[in-house]
Amino acid sequence: MKKKDEGVAEPVCILYDNGSLRPDPTLHLRTLAELLQHNLGLPVVATSLLHSDGVDTNLLNGKPALLLESTIRAMLESGIREFVILPQFLGPSRAVMDFVPDILSDFKTIYPDASFFQANCLFNSSDNSGLLLADVLRDRLMELVRNRTSLPKRVIMVDHGSPVFDVNRVRRVVAKQLGKCLLKSSFVVQECSMERRDGPEFDFNEPLLENLLKEPEFSDGAIVVPLFFSKGRHAGPGGDIDSICKASTVHPLLLADPIGLHPKLVHLLLMRFHEALPGKIISTN
Repeated sequence: MKKKDEGVAEPVCILYDNGSLRPDPTLHLRTLAELLQHNLGLPVVATSLLHSDGVDTNLLNGKPALLLESTIRAMLESGIREFVILPQFLGPSRAVMDFVPDILSDFKTIYPDASFFQANCLFNSSDNSGLLLADVLRDRLMELVRNRTSLPKRVIMVDHGSPVFDVNRVRRVVAKQLGKCLLKSSFVVQECSMERRDGPEFDFNEPLLENLLKEPEFSDGAIVVPLFFSKGRHAGPGGDIDSICKASTVHPLLLADPIGLHPKLVHLLLMRFHEALPGKIISTN
């Protein structure tokens, strides 16, 4: 564990995502961890909950992906006892609210002297996080349409879809904020999900992207803006959203980049890190 000159112990930050079998999300998370480490001046380790350890290391610059549980276990065994657990998740998914806390509870039983400071997900209705996320999507849209002379005026913001209503609510709030951000540009924003579970109890994920693109109002074209972090299996080239768009008859149909390494994502993660450490002072660069 890193210590300051005055002997005050600093925590290790464990940044985590859900995981992917594609290399881009892991590479994205590693770079994000480096940016956070530069800002915080303490170790930030990029990990995933699942899947990413199955990615060919040759696609990850020769460095295998790390999983959260095994990474924390190895650190505990090496003597580290203070952690900030920082999720790259938009909303309070079951992974953030149940899966990870259960893992940490098990570790706490074995290592009662360990401290785990669990940070919140990125969106919080009580602060400006919805607006910050909308600002990021607006920037990605504007990067896409810059220097284009003829543009469709309908914007479709799409997220993955979730079995958890409170996660779905993030999509609705961010879409509303994005609409406000784009008022002066005369864009009209519609939100939707990429996929959903069967059953009426999951109807809150409607509409789905593939169905929305069949609606008459999109016959003159649309711009699709993904509420995703990186170009993985869903938001990347040849991914689910790309495939849905290519199967559509809508023309023109433009697809913006995901959030990526936008400075406001870094800002939001730094906010959540500091909120997780009440009363502690961590030096920043």
